[in-house]
Amino acid sequence: MILKINEDYRITTDSICIILEKKRVIQKNTKNHKAGDEVYDTIGYYGEFEHAYNGLLKRGLIASDLEGLRAILNWLERTGKEIKESLSKASLDDLRAEIDLLQAEVNSLKKKEKKA
Repeated sequence: MILKINEDYRITTDSICIILEKKRVIQKNTKNHKAGDEVYDTIGYYGEFEHAYNGLLKRGLIASDLEGLRAILNWLERTGKEIKESLSKASLDDLRAEIDLLQAEVNSLKKKEKKA
């Protein structure tokens, strides 16, 4: 699953954890990417969405140049809304499609295992 939080951050999942990632734009051509390509760097691995959410908030606060309690509270409120909106956009249909793909992969692996 990929859950875009805002223009800079997203949350992805694998079979065992929740991953917080930050977008980065490639500056120079490399072996694997062209200049201008967008890639995501892993910020942290978490066992629960709440921990990933807290990690995002902590990272954002530390990296910010916010001054004053009001600015910090406004930032926290805005970021919380972005996360809630991104969660509400993740529809059940998208989740069902993801489950169907995973089930097809499991079935394929089971068939390969039987042949071996």
